[in-house]
Amino acid sequence: MDIIPINKIDKLSYLEAVEKIIELNEHLNRFWSSVIGWAPVEAANLLSKSRLDWQVSLSYSMKRWDKPPLQGAEKGDLILAWANLGALVEGTLKLFLSVYYKDYSEDPDSYKDKKGDLLEPDSIKFELLRHFFNPWC
Repeated sequence: MDIIPINKIDKLSYLEAVEKIIELNEHLNRFWSSVIGWAPVEAANLLSKSRLDWQVSLSYSMKRWDKPPLQGAEKGDLILAWANLGALVEGTLKLFLSVYYKDYSEDPDSYKDKKGDLLEPDSIKFELLRHFFNPWC
C-alpha cells in the first residue's frame, strides 16, 4: 500500500481518490477480519460481526458517481452519492471505536442507553458518532 504525502492528496483525480479509498478499505478488511487471538476479546468480538466487506463494496460503488446521471436522475443520484459517502464515513468511525473499544468504554463521554449500559459502536447512529468525534460541531 502506497502512502500519499498530504500535500499531494488534493492533486488526485476523483477516480484516483476512489482507487485509494478502495485500496485502504481492502487493507482494513484483510487486517481486521481475523483478529481473534491477538486483539482484545471485546474488540475481536465486535470486529468479528463487522461487515468490513461492505465497506469495500461501498468503496467500489463510488466509481459510479464519476459518470453523468441519467436525465431526470440528477438529484436522486446526488442523494445516493451522499448516502454512499456517509455510509463509508459511518463505517470507518465504527471500525475505529471497535478497534479502540477499551478506550471508548472507559471514556466518560461514551454513549450509554437508558439503563446506563454502554452502546456498542455498531448501534451508534451517524449523528451521535459525529458529535462523539467532534463535540463542537
